[in-house]
This record gives sequence, structure tokens and C-alpha cells, in this order.
Amino acid sequence: MGRLLGQGAFAMVREATHIDSGHVVAIKIYDKYKLNSNAQTKKSVQREIKMLSLITKTSLETMDGQDFISINENDIEGHPSIMKLYDAIDYQRHLYLVTESCKGKMLSTIVREYRGQG
Repeated sequence: MGRLLGQGAFAMVREATHIDSGHVVAIKIYDKYKLNSNAQTKKSVQREIKMLSLITKTSLETMDGQDFISINENDIEGHPSIMKLYDAIDYQRHLYLVTESCKGKMLSTIVREYRGQG
């Protein structure tokens, strides 16, 4: 994994490159210990995965008790203004969301700048 793009109370986001294709993605890494200690945040993350799966037209499946996203990369659709979810990987200690890497400003920066124009 590459450079740190951002960090919050429950997760960090790192840049990564797919070895075979060279495709650059963002990986949001949740610490499940912290996530499980806050029911509201855990519910928000579950909702995030569900909504991005619906928008991206991927499907959440379970195999051997592990949840994963089933994706045919040629079928990924979505909305041009919403990042695409490529994969969700659930390990014992961490939850990884592999998403489209988005360039530009963070939403919080845009909101702050907009409020400053008042």
C-alpha cells in the first residue's frame, strides 16, 4: 500500500496500485476493534457499504462465513459524482473498502470554503 491520504477516528485511507493492471485505488481501512465499540458508527459503515454496492451495482455475498463484494469490473456502473466501490474485505482485525481513487478536494474543505463566502 502507498501513501496515507487521510485518517479519522475509526479509519484511515491509503492509496494503492493493483499489481497486474496498474490501476490506482483508495483503500479505506477500518479498525474493527474501534468500530465494534461504537454501535452507531458500525451501523453507518454497514450503510455505506450497502449504498455504495447498490450505486456501483455490485453484490454483497457470503462465502465460508466471510462477506465479500462480487464484482465483474466490466459491469461497474454508478454515478460519475459518487466513488465506485470495487471490493469490501472483512478480516478479523480490519475491514478494507477498496474504492475508486478520487482526485480533488475533500468534502469538508469544500463546505468550509463555501461557508466562508457567506
